[in-house]
Amino acid sequence: MTASLYQGGCLCGQIRFEAQGPAANPHTCSCKLCQRHSGALTLAWVEFPRERVTWTGPGGAPATFRSSDSSSRAFCRACGSSLGAIDDQPTIALLLGCFDDNRDPALMPHSHSFSDRWPRAGSPHRQRRIKADSMSEAPSRCTSPLASNVWTWYGQDEYRRIILLGELGVALEFLALDAKRQRVEVGCCAECNLWSGYLDYLAGFVKQFPLHLAPHLLPRLQALLSGCEALCREAYGLTLEDNGFEHPQWRPLREGAREALEILGWSQVREHMPELTEECREALRRWPD
Repeated sequence: MTASLYQGGCLCGQIRFEAQGPAANPHTCSCKLCQRHSGALTLAWVEFPRERVTWTGPGGAPATFRSSDSSSRAFCRACGSSLGAIDDQPTIALLLGCFDDNRDPALMPHSHSFSDRWPRAGSPHRQRRIKADSMSEAPSRCTSPLASNVWTWYGQDEYRRIILLGELGVALEFLALDAKRQRVEVGCCAECNLWSGYLDYLAGFVKQFPLHLAPHLLPRLQALLSGCEALCREAYGLTLEDNGFEHPQWRPLREGAREALEILGWSQVREHMPELTEECREALRRWPD
């Protein structure tokens, strides 16, 4: 790509920009956030380092709307034109339609995200398709904690993912507790309440969640589930008064759950998840698939 100077702006001319090339990651996207941001089926994007983008018009910098935990959408206050996205990372993504001259080959999209959201008849089948999942809209972001994608999923109506994540967090938090707290939380029938209240959530996540979204987390969760399934009778307690959680089999499960919570990024979203999970359940009741 050449180090060109690109110019563009909004419909009314209040917001103008200059972007010093080379441009990076030219692509199109049809995710729900992009569709709602623009009213279009798909958007064409190109990225620049923040320090190489200058707002030159009389309106100064564009207005922004916080659309997710990691990005804000940019638009003109006067005419409402969508201009791009300003990420928390040192990147500004500009919409290709805002460029004065968008015919430079260096700006041409080379991949498409969320192609499954196009109407069947209009699918851009001639482009190399990349069904980018919410955790990894670009390959460089795939190492972010899984929980950091909750608000993106919410904007894309991915309610089942949020529910599965919320239930997983409940299960892992229980497994991470000390023996005394576990005994209090689980109630009188440890074996029944343990599975119906907690471990079924862990099993559901491992079996139902799209596995490719969390390759670094999946083996740990599978090991946790296998460990829970292998619990001996003594680990549940031989009588209603016994605290089976003091059994040695529980120690590696606690350690594994604490590690999984950290990898998951659970602390980032924990306070929001009970209400958010219930909202998603209600949404599925109203608009079932």
